[in-house]
Amino acid sequence: MGTNALKVDDAGWDTEVIKSPGVVMVDFWAVWCGPCQMVAPIVDELATEYAGKLKVMKLNTDEKKRVAVIMVLLVFAAIFWSGFEQAPSSLNLFAKDFTNRNLFGFEVPFEWLQVVNSFFVVALAPVFAWVWTSLAARNITPSSPAKFSAGLFFAGLGFLIMIAPVRSVVAAGGALKVSMLWLCVSYVLQTIGELSLSPVGLSSMTKLAPEKFGGQMMGVWFLAASLGNLIAGIVGGDVDPEKLDVMTPLFVRTTASLFIAAVACALLVVPIRRMMRESTARA
Repeated sequence: MGTNALKVDDAGWDTEVIKSPGVVMVDFWAVWCGPCQMVAPIVDELATEYAGKLKVMKLNTDEKKRVAVIMVLLVFAAIFWSGFEQAPSSLNLFAKDFTNRNLFGFEVPFEWLQVVNSFFVVALAPVFAWVWTSLAARNITPSSPAKFSAGLFFAGLGFLIMIAPVRSVVAAGGALKVSMLWLCVSYVLQTIGELSLSPVGLSSMTKLAPEKFGGQMMGVWFLAASLGNLIAGIVGGDVDPEKLDVMTPLFVRTTASLFIAAVACALLVVPIRRMMRESTARA
């Protein structure tokens, strides 16, 4: 994709500019999960109302371009959260029914595995801070879109590593319980993805948001998280001992979706980085 993919002019600025990213996201997931189509009316209503507010604000051409970039980042953020937030749904159900949680004679409650993410967020945050500052000292500064792509990639790895144990469980007819280490490694990889993407998201909103529209753009970021949570609940609720046939496709599709989004985001690194540089220069 070239810079033309992000070209927005006054003539093309209408409701569709705002609605199209949401439609892309819903269609993207609908390919994998038919029930995700139920999200479409929600996205359509929100986008229509939001686009109307943007028209009232009478943004200039540069501000419109920046808002268009925000909408693109919203799609990738929502796709990331739709995978990441399966931790309390599909992955937690897998921990409950198909994971051997015996640790030195003590059965670890499946809910405790949710702590892995929180622990490594705290443990790895200083590491990430050191990595980014060290790279900056060497004049190597990955752009926000590049970090988004990395976040999606690591989230994809987190689900990729689960495909093998899921297939083993399905092959055994649900009688096999796999090691907790599979889920722990998955959570660590997803946490790396979260630390790559989440802190950068709000920073990107701040840099790109029109000055008179900053608060609403912060809300857009959290809207992406809420849409991701909604989709995660829809696609992640099928992990069930009575529905073994749907488990492998669920994890394969989630993995593929995250990797496809990572590649698409990587292709947009150059045009989005240019847009953000122009916006920073004007600030």
